[in-house]
This record gives sequence, structure tokens and C-alpha cells, in this order.
Amino acid sequence: MEGIGGKHGWSWIFILEGLFTVLFGVCCFFIMPATPFQAKFLTTQEKQYIDSVLREDGVVAQSDEDDAFDWSQVRKAFASPHVILMAISAFFSGKCKDLLK
Repeated sequence: MEGIGGKHGWSWIFILEGLFTVLFGVCCFFIMPATPFQAKFLTTQEKQYIDSVLREDGVVAQSDEDDAFDWSQVRKAFASPHVILMAISAFFSGKCKDLLK
């Protein structure tokens, strides 16, 4: 594909691979179920087993109330000393002067 569209052959490799990856990601967004309970290809027993393993491993909270979204947790995360120090160091690293131009 050397020269097609005024591009070198190596650049077409990146373009085609990137295009395939983006299209695959968009398709998966609509095709893949968000949770095991929404998967139509699993039986009820399989869904319950997956849920119990995820809860045991700590991927999902033990109760649904603990796994609910809460803005106070977001505020705690941004008030964390680690986040504040990273923000300060990023601000003074010299990268921000390029953003102000």
C-alpha cells in the first residue's frame, strides 16, 4: 500500500490496525453485557456462581448498598493527600505553562 493516499506503507499498518480496534471496541460496547445478570447466554446457576465469585474476590461489594455510587466518596478521593500532592506536582512541573498559551 506504499504511496496510496500519499502515505507510506508503515503508516497504513497503524491506520488499519487502529481502525479495526476502534470498530471492535464500538461493537463490543453494544454487544457485550454490562453484568453477568444481563448475559443471555448464561444459565441462572452460572450467573449466581459468577456473582458469588466476584463478591468473594472483592471485585463487587458484598451488599448492593455498599456498591452504590456516592458523591461523598468522590470528595474523599479528591481530598486525599496523594491526589493533592500529585495535582500540585503536575501544576509545577512546567507542563501547565504550555496550556496557558
